[in-house]
Amino acid sequence: MNPLVPESVTDAGTAVGEESAQRVVVSLRGLQKRFKRASGEWTAAVDGVSLDIHSGELVVLLGSSGCGKTTTLRCIAGLEQPTGGEVVAGGRVVSSSAGIVVPPEKRNFGMMFQSYAVWPHMSVFGNVAYPLKARKISKAQIEQRVGAVLDLVGIGHLRDEYPSQLSGGQQQRVALARCLVADPQVILFDEPLSNVDAKVREDLRAEILAMKTRIGFGGVYVTHDQEEALAIADRIAIMDAGRIVQIGTPREIYGRPNSLFVANFVGTINRLKGTVTITERGRVVVSTLLGDVVVTGDGIVERLIAGQDVWVVIRPEAIRLGDEALALENTWRGRIDQETFTGASGHVRVAVGDQSLRVRTDGGRQFDTGGDLAVGVAADRVRLLLPHDSDGAVR
Repeated sequence: MNPLVPESVTDAGTAVGEESAQRVVVSLRGLQKRFKRASGEWTAAVDGVSLDIHSGELVVLLGSSGCGKTTTLRCIAGLEQPTGGEVVAGGRVVSSSAGIVVPPEKRNFGMMFQSYAVWPHMSVFGNVAYPLKARKISKAQIEQRVGAVLDLVGIGHLRDEYPSQLSGGQQQRVALARCLVADPQVILFDEPLSNVDAKVREDLRAEILAMKTRIGFGGVYVTHDQEEALAIADRIAIMDAGRIVQIGTPREIYGRPNSLFVANFVGTINRLKGTVTITERGRVVVSTLLGDVVVTGDGIVERLIAGQDVWVVIRPEAIRLGDEALALENTWRGRIDQETFTGASGHVRVAVGDQSLRVRTDGGRQFDTGGDLAVGVAADRVRLLLPHDSDGAVR
């Protein structure tokens, strides 16, 4: 139970108790949502999404504009009715294509929007107290709980201010406090940090994570920002064309993408067309325009055969320059074409033959444009992907 909120607050849905942190709080089962276009044609915004969200887990739906992530979130919230499949919360069906519709206010969910969604005519205290007043909580309890949650998000001193007197970051703290005060099982985040500046965004991100750890709510977080997703998620679900194309921890998604689409969408990559020439136990050699590339430690290695086409994927931070490159399994000669300094890191373009490689370096290192040097990558830092879909097809 959230120590901030009395038990009587949790009167909708399944109460939060001493259950396993691994229990499923929201389950999507074959979720579909179709919309009718002006032309009369139907389009699938969400196409068969199945996903479990566990207590205390923050799942990020990540994808480009139009991929279906926000529509999925709205179906969970009850703001859209699915045309197929169902949403289960607290062990009961709350939305289904069979006509089951539990209103949003009865789902015991909190929701943070991109647009803050605070009421301008109410003070900070009034905004945060509203969900408790709607549930007929006593004035004494409201005073205690609202005061506690305002202090928790760092705006207790602003309780009597109005939204017009607050910064964007402060307004989002009001919205977060309003979510937390009602002790939700799940908080739904619809790109909540996209309207605040970079420093405030970083601070709010850290606060959301700290509160999730302290209070233990589950969450679904929608964003198109890859860096934000990697920083905040327990698991990331990559969406494209209404479907989840990969789900995993941030390290799994970044380090072991299952397709060229995912590899290219999350972070920056160098990609090369290649053909497998040698296969040995736990090791392959791939012929590319860079020359031969040795690959080890990749799960796909054992399934490859000589003559097979693959994509060779190398992250910029995996590449070493100068003396560091000489002891690696894959080493070439290159020329510095461009260097960009961004503070903590540097970004270098290196020409190796006719190929241009992106390299991320320590910001303290400097390179001479036009200078010749060794370029290398360890065999276990190379990822191989099969050309199994249109986005990853070797052409």
